[in-house]
Amino acid sequence: MDAPLAGTRPQSCAQRPICQHKAQGPGQGIDIPWRNQQARPCRHGLRQRPASGRHNRQAMSQGFVNHHAIALIERRQHKDIGPGIGSRQGCIVQLSNKIDAPGKPFFDPDADPAVNYGAIGGVIGHEMGHGFDDQGSKSDWRGVQRNWWTDEDRARFEARTKALVAQYNQFCPLEGYCVNGQLALGENIGDLGGLSMAWTAYQLSLDGKEAPVLEGLTGAQRFFLAWAQIWKSKYRDEAMINQVKVGPHSPPQFRINGPLRNLDEWYEAFDVQPTDKLYLPPEERVRIW
Repeated sequence: MDAPLAGTRPQSCAQRPICQHKAQGPGQGIDIPWRNQQARPCRHGLRQRPASGRHNRQAMSQGFVNHHAIALIERRQHKDIGPGIGSRQGCIVQLSNKIDAPGKPFFDPDADPAVNYGAIGGVIGHEMGHGFDDQGSKSDWRGVQRNWWTDEDRARFEARTKALVAQYNQFCPLEGYCVNGQLALGENIGDLGGLSMAWTAYQLSLDGKEAPVLEGLTGAQRFFLAWAQIWKSKYRDEAMINQVKVGPHSPPQFRINGPLRNLDEWYEAFDVQPTDKLYLPPEERVRIW
């Protein structure tokens, strides 16, 4: 599909959900507010106006590079530890715009940056993106449920998400049991947008330099392989059937292949060709943010 979604709402309205996001350490309830939230405007806020989709993705990614990543990569020690969620996956609390970020295997302070951006970066981007998915977009920066999108923005958003639903409806882990693309829509939007955001953040972190080749793998290849590795799982058939019936997450193999086949960068990294199984023609690829 065409360029990432952009709209026409004023910047001050659109930027606030990102300004207000707070990160929490892995299952510890640690409050790590955005640094640029204090006493000055959000420099990395979203623009919702024509032709601003690329800026929006870079804005969220730059915010991740400068703030969420710092809280993890510096291995800070926090004393104000409260009860946390303790979940293997991350989550976002819409009413308070807080993100709970998991630890290993999603984040390893000793790992190559490409790996961490592809793993925890994608997860943090996923959770940030929930503020703008099919449900999160119905709440404003204070967590109040209200429509702050224009009708035009909403229509364009729904057209793209409809195409994403159709893609995931075709994924069937077992014969007769297929993913419910509508049920899993919010999570699939999160995976696609989160990976796109994390990729942009990784590119910004390189500051124009070429990533090193390690063990025969380029930085781009390590980035995407890291996303695949964090979803390694093993299911009994009964558990898989339950997963596709009640969701809301797609089965792990489709959390990997589903978003990747929509990203041009993945095709370039692995030289994916039209004869390859996961290939999607450019006009069928969905990009929302």
